Amino acid sequence: MGNYKTDHGFQIKHRSSDPANPVEGEIWYNSTTQILKVAPLIGAMSSGGNYPISVYSLSGAGTQTAALGTGGLSPGTNATNTAAAYDGSSWTAITNAPVSKASMFGSGTQTAAIFALGSPYPMDESYTWNGSAWADGPDVNTERTGCMGGGTTTAAVIYGGEAPSPSGFPGAKTEEFDGSSWSHVEDTPAKTSMHGACGTQTAGFIAGGQPNPSIAERSMFYDGTNYSSGPNLPDGYLLGDGMWGTQTAAMAARMYNFGPPNVPSNHILEYDGTSWAKLSTTCAEAKDAGACGKFGTSTAGVVFGGNPHTNATEEWTRSVTVRTVDSST
Repeated sequence: MGNYKTDHGFQIKHRSSDPANPVEGEIWYNSTTQILKVAPLIGAMSSGGNYPISVYSLSGAGTQTAALGTGGLSPGTNATNTAAAYDGSSWTAITNAPVSKASMFGSGTQTAAIFALGSPYPMDESYTWNGSAWADGPDVNTERTGCMGGGTTTAAVIYGGEAPSPSGFPGAKTEEFDGSSWSHVEDTPAKTSMHGACGTQTAGFIAGGQPNPSIAERSMFYDGTNYSSGPNLPDGYLLGDGMWGTQTAAMAARMYNFGPPNVPSNHILEYDGTSWAKLSTTCAEAKDAGACGKFGTSTAGVVFGGNPHTNATEEWTRSVTVRTVDSST
């Protein structure tokens, strides 16, 4: 889809009134108000309805206007099975999940979601939500926690993750779900955990993570068979569940910088299909949040929860916005 510049060039039209639905990049001169105006694509974070409890290391699925959250660590570092649905303005408690887990994989939609792995033991479980009830799913082959992925309840993928104690080391296992069973496929090029991920089973995107600075700065693409290298992040980050979008347009928020003291960051990162950038727009300073929109769009996402313990929800929206052109624009 083109924008105004590619469709019309740099010609500036004179209009007696502003267009009702300006195109991205459109520029015009309002002859009535004698003001030059432009319509760039602007992104911003705004506050949403609070999650039912203060929690971090939780997992999400769905979209900005139809989201699902569950699990995580509540104050006192106790794992919870609290679950809730979001309609774009407020959260509503739903039936608690079958088990209390933190740092799970989660993906899918509000009415067809899949969650798997996580801690405490056992770390190989999976279960699904159909919009009204939870159901046990088949066990994943390799136990782990802190692993992310993407996809749907019939075509999901999980990357890496941290092995159970006492080793606790990040791993490289990739597993795919076909709606009935999990199977090992190509390992990730490097061992990683607490990374961000979004996309589908055949067009996945992985970024950040641990155990070292080189892993925390890298990103990778997955095409359903093979991995390829992506551009480095502007800094090293552990993204956790706070990433959404697609393989060609992704966002990340409520993350933390790699290495001691692993402080929460208020940065928002954007991937435009070529490179990562740190935006001037900021978010709440928290880490290990839940996020939705993993196989959706980078223009609309939602993040919720995080550490320090919070129940705050934020919505990311990018839309065409009319601006007056002056010396500060």
